[in-house]
Amino acid sequence: MEVITIDMITSAIYSLAGLSALVVVITQIFKNWWNKKDERWVSHLLSLIAALLCNGVVLAIGLIWQVGIYSNFDTGSIMSWLMWVGTTLLMTGCSNSLWSFEFMKKFLDWLKLMPKPKVQTHIDEFNPNC
Repeated sequence: MEVITIDMITSAIYSLAGLSALVVVITQIFKNWWNKKDERWVSHLLSLIAALLCNGVVLAIGLIWQVGIYSNFDTGSIMSWLMWVGTTLLMTGCSNSLWSFEFMKKFLDWLKLMPKPKVQTHIDEFNPNC
């Protein structure tokens, strides 16, 4: 069973990682309620609804009380709205499991940002200065 705690809500207001985690939990709750047959299109729709709902609430909190990740949101700026839409779409992808570890490894490798494996050298434990 999914549990939403005060810490989870607080981190969802103040960080994108926390907000992503909350969207994943809300999506799973929605799937348990309304997608008993595990239909793929319904799962995608429910994750979009969860992302819109959570991101909208955090935006409202940022606009009303000027706290959290949207505390400096400018309603007259197209860049602010593009950031909000992009964040919503990324969170939808996260809750659909589109951003798996393997996908991110391939993406970072494609960008040539994947860290190189370190070469292990033999260290003489009796003479570490060798």
